[in-house]
Amino acid sequence: MKKIIITVVALLILLPAALVSAAPLDGKINRTGPQRPATAKDLVDAATRALIHGNNDQVVVYATKAIDLDKKNSTAYALRGIAYYNLRKGDLSLTDFDSAIKLEPTDSLLYYGRGNIQLYRMQYEKAVEDYSKTIELDPDMQLAYCSRALSFEALKKYDSAISDYTQAISLKPADPFPYYARALLLEDKGQHNDAIADLSKAIENDPQNANYYYQRGLIYFGQSATSKALSDFNKSIELDPQSPNAYGQRGMLEELGNDKMAAKGDYANFLHYAPKSHPAYAQIQKLYDALNK
Repeated sequence: MKKIIITVVALLILLPAALVSAAPLDGKINRTGPQRPATAKDLVDAATRALIHGNNDQVVVYATKAIDLDKKNSTAYALRGIAYYNLRKGDLSLTDFDSAIKLEPTDSLLYYGRGNIQLYRMQYEKAVEDYSKTIELDPDMQLAYCSRALSFEALKKYDSAISDYTQAISLKPADPFPYYARALLLEDKGQHNDAIADLSKAIENDPQNANYYYQRGLIYFGQSATSKALSDFNKSIELDPQSPNAYGQRGMLEELGNDKMAAKGDYANFLHYAPKSHPAYAQIQKLYDALNK
């Protein structure tokens, strides 16, 4: 089965708007009127803004001080947990989310946040548990279905993943990702037309995504629908001219059509843009060398 490779850049937690708006823009404690000791709320506000500005070390400092003043402040634990996650301190991050959940056991976002940490740490069963609890508390949280589907994929529970992507689509039909993700799973199950339909919907929702055209082109190529495949590879290259994959596939299509000069050019572009570690590098090198003989 194909795997969707997700690079987790940062943990996204939806913070209450009131919390964000209350925080000072520079990430520092904001006081008006006479000087007074910082309260836990002041420190949480400062930690929130520091997180928005990407200063994770400062988040830890402010959130820790807030916890020292108020050990029942679940937001402070959550903020520090996010910062620890971003600092790649996963054990500390999980400990803080555990503490936050103990204080607020009905907060769906806290389970979602902890689930993201478990997913990143490849603790997929635990991630499923947290996302399931998120959905139990907030059945309309579309991101939780997408994230649980990714966990199910990692566990090779593909039908469950498809079911979650389907639910995500019903909740947010304008989001292209669950169509794309479901398409890859349907293609692996041999449901080619359904996969094409999903990729077409993903393209409709996000027509500037080169990978959607590339993936649909692969399916058309496999069905010998060469003109449709060529059109999709052309569009993929137009949108992302430095991505090697579409050049390689288009080159093979052109060679099959006996357009050897065009194929040679596309193979050259693949070899130029692809790292030598690319799984298709050796194959394309051989095809390119054969055309040069």
